[in-house]
Amino acid sequence: MSGSRRRTSNLRGPDVLIAIDRAHITPWELWVYYYGIGGNLAELDIEAFLYDLTDVPTFDCLLLNHALFELLADQPNTR
Repeated sequence: MSGSRRRTSNLRGPDVLIAIDRAHITPWELWVYYYGIGGNLAELDIEAFLYDLTDVPTFDCLLLNHALFELLADQPNTR
């Protein structure tokens, strides 16, 4: 993790963590999907972001957001 990373997106790690927890998605599953669609941050970087310990670049925020929505879309409807 580099101290020069800045987040310019509105996506907040703790909000993502709440969403994946409610959907029974692990941080590892989110990272695997994110990495599979072109993300290049390490799993530890993503975990640090989820726990609000660091920011990630805008591009990675966008990829994480996309990965989150795709994983949530694959969840069965619980209504």
